[in-house]
Amino acid sequence: RDRLMIETDSPYLAPVPHRGRRNEPAWVARVRDGVAAVRGESPEEVEGYTTRNALRFFGLEAEEAGRLHTGTGRRYVAGGDPTDGDAPPAP
Repeated sequence: RDRLMIETDSPYLAPVPHRGRRNEPAWVARVRDGVAAVRGESPEEVEGYTTRNALRFFGLEAEEAGRLHTGTGRRYVAGGDPTDGDAPPAP
């Protein structure tokens, strides 16, 4: 639990119901929901500890990570999607 992270970087393996389409970072919530179902935990619980794990792994504080974006169904831990105009500039 303290080492689990989730992502959607595999461009050709989108989660159900998007299988067969190009994968998108916006669908990470579907991955979170699948992990929660398999582990018998709430999606919120999985989101909480996987976010903390990613922040710790990348050596970031929540403020430095761009303050998790919400409200669009997208959640970015660090960097964001460079094509959506919402990502911080590259170092």
